[in-house]
Amino acid sequence: MVAKLRATCTEVHAYVSVGEIEPSDPLYSDIPKAAVLATNAGWNTSVIDLTNPVWRATILQKRIAPLEQRGFNGLFLDTLDSYHLTAELDQQKAALASLIGEIQTTSPNLKLLLNRGFEILESLPAKVTGVVAESLYKSFNPSTEKYQDVPATDREWLLARFEESRAYASEIIAIDYLPNLDAAAEETARKIRNHGITPWITDPSLNHLGISTLVPVPRRILVLHNDSGKKLSTRGTHTLYGTSLEWLGYVVDFHDIRKGEPRLGGRMAVFRFTLR
Repeated sequence: MVAKLRATCTEVHAYVSVGEIEPSDPLYSDIPKAAVLATNAGWNTSVIDLTNPVWRATILQKRIAPLEQRGFNGLFLDTLDSYHLTAELDQQKAALASLIGEIQTTSPNLKLLLNRGFEILESLPAKVTGVVAESLYKSFNPSTEKYQDVPATDREWLLARFEESRAYASEIIAIDYLPNLDAAAEETARKIRNHGITPWITDPSLNHLGISTLVPVPRRILVLHNDSGKKLSTRGTHTLYGTSLEWLGYVVDFHDIRKGEPRLGGRMAVFRFTLR
């Protein structure tokens, strides 16, 4: 899949959690119990000691090295501020900076997107591709599973950190969360762009392509039918609608209504109900 995407001139970045690990992760058993410093209750994950040599080797050799070998262009480094849940702030901060610095020196061709990590940027040996932070205007609380507006004081604090980060990153990116890619999402993206920041508006599960500097135009059409016992090429839904829509440049999805409601995922442009 990575090779296919890169063949279309698409940059592919892999997700790597630097400061936390889930108990269900296959590598969890490799981590010494003494290396677990805290628990992130919101996500049910363990916060790991960034000075621990086993964990550092896990990140570099078992996480990143295989991803680089698979041909990923870069990494999205997450949970960089998880050490704030521990009591060893200064020690963990220094260890975080040295770990990311080691990634830069051992894998110089990988583009790095940092989720926050503001306080270590000036300590890194090289500029990063981008600094990312969530919730500039709209946020999602995983504990309550509710969307909410970001308080003005929190937004001003984050904008100040973004401004400081411009000297150390080629791009500044804000990820905000909304349930639908509608007019509210487009307006939120516009507000973020006005700050000179690249927006990405999506849902918390990241099931949508999202809205960024470009607004995607849906090109999929859902055709509902109850045709049965025929090949798709001979069904009325295909001969009457499918071929014409495909000729117009649309991608047509056919769904038998007897199999229940279809999953839309915010990707359909038009609905055509055909009952035969």
